[in-house]
Amino acid sequence: MKLNDFAKGLTQNGIIVLNVSNGEITDYLVSEAAERTIISREDTRLSASILDRNTYILSEDTINILRVLKD
Repeated sequence: MKLNDFAKGLTQNGIIVLNVSNGEITDYLVSEAAERTIISREDTRLSASILDRNTYILSEDTINILRVLKD
């Protein structure tokens, strides 16, 4: 199956992550919830966790802004 054909099956918010080594795909990950997906890699293996709607990720900059607003 070609990658384009495979990608057509994803929703509008889908994501495909390829792990490539020496020009070969060694692992891949597919998620239909790109905006809520955390992706990690250990050695050559990819893994993902999809956050529920009540979980948020804050960047360090956002945390600093919140501290300023609090004070």
